Amino acid sequence: MAKSGRCEPATRVTVNLRLTERRIQVAREAAIVPCLSDVAIAHYGNHATADGAAFGRLVGRVERRLHSTAFSAAASAGVAARDDVIIRIRAAVDQELVAYDADRKQMQEAADTEAEIGKIENACS
Repeated sequence: MAKSGRCEPATRVTVNLRLTERRIQVAREAAIVPCLSDVAIAHYGNHATADGAAFGRLVGRVERRLHSTAFSAAASAGVAARDDVIIRIRAAVDQELVAYDADRKQMQEAADTEAEIGKIENACS
């Protein structure tokens, strides 16, 4: 609170998270074998869907974390205080990215069910 007894104006911070350059790459062997190609592409599509779900949860966690944590620096406090807020926000996002990596790995493993592997192994049978 300022010396005048009034609160300092809020500073708005925007955090943008996005998946970029997302590609589904299919092994050359699968791409040239027609009976395997469609199954492989569908399987990798499942992985892309799992990635999207994990990323959606990351965005929700980051949003909740940033809304529930006090990151305050008065606009009049100067560049050092604002830089400190940015550092703390980045640290909070980085901590959530660690959780995202674990979540993403779990989602990727869940996409590799025995039934999915069976579809790939038996695609040309």
